[in-house]
Amino acid sequence: MNILNRQTSLLPILFMLHNIEEVAAIHFTNAIHSLSFIHNISQFIIAVLLFTILSFIIVFRKNIYKTNTQYQYTILGFTGMLFLNSFFPHILSAIYFRRYTPGVITASFLILPFSGFILWKFHDLKIFPVKKQLITIFTGGIIGLLLVFIFLGIAYIFT
Repeated sequence: MNILNRQTSLLPILFMLHNIEEVAAIHFTNAIHSLSFIHNISQFIIAVLLFTILSFIIVFRKNIYKTNTQYQYTILGFTGMLFLNSFFPHILSAIYFRRYTPGVITASFLILPFSGFILWKFHDLKIFPVKKQLITIFTGGIIGLLLVFIFLGIAYIFT
């Protein structure tokens, strides 16, 4: 598991790079207006910053977890959220619109392959039964989606 811990420490760094691409792309392409649930770029930046900070806490503050198993489930869920987020909305929206969409480059070339590799390592090491892995991955995706709207709501208060 020690090797997996070192590998998962790259997740928040890759996520941060992905978030930087999204913010820069939205800022420079003025794509914020196409997202009706986001009121301005400042709101988006604050929400992305909160998400990025949370990712570093999830991975690097291991002492907040009661057990190593709880930490592993959280890492699996976070990795699953990143993996699913690569497809929904990034890759699928780029395919649908047939053009660049904010975040698609890092989602395709950093997040998707690396999170897929981490998910495969969890499966390969048989840390959890497959059914529990799948449930955790999809739960992570749902929680991630909810957090997007929570963080946008928090950011709306401050903008």
